[in-house]
Amino acid sequence: LLRNSAAMSGLGFDPESERTITRALTTIIESGGRRKAAAINYLIEGDVSTAAEAIEEVARDQSDASHETRKAAATSWREAGALYYSSSIEKAVLSYESMFNAALELQPQSERLATALRGLGAVAKLRGDYAAARSYLSRSMLIAEESNVQREIILDLLLFGAVARAQG
Repeated sequence: LLRNSAAMSGLGFDPESERTITRALTTIIESGGRRKAAAINYLIEGDVSTAAEAIEEVARDQSDASHETRKAAATSWREAGALYYSSSIEKAVLSYESMFNAALELQPQSERLATALRGLGAVAKLRGDYAAARSYLSRSMLIAEESNVQREIILDLLLFGAVARAQG
């Protein structure tokens, strides 16, 4: 939807940011909820920062609710982090840290925790902090291997490769 919209093509995002935003939009649509509809509208209009703020607000509210709703908060924090990744690295870090904390509280050795650690690793890579990126990715990989979640293992390996390539 967003990839083919006039809004996306006119914003001048690099291909990696376009893919990140498109993945975030897909996740937001799949997770549903009327409160996230505003974020979808902001994305369609091309306002990524406001969309991320709307998702972050949902995540904060979900974090304060019941145990089951806090699971949804981890997903919302991931969505906000993915959106902020293309517009504000500092806010992406905060979102991924919030996801990490939510996942740690819910289930210390979970796929969500591995995803949060990988998000922090991706942000560290963008900052040029390759040692931190490798550290986050190593922790994510350990959890993914212990949980035998192939998708997480593959994503970690891909990001490890990107870190190695960026280092030169």
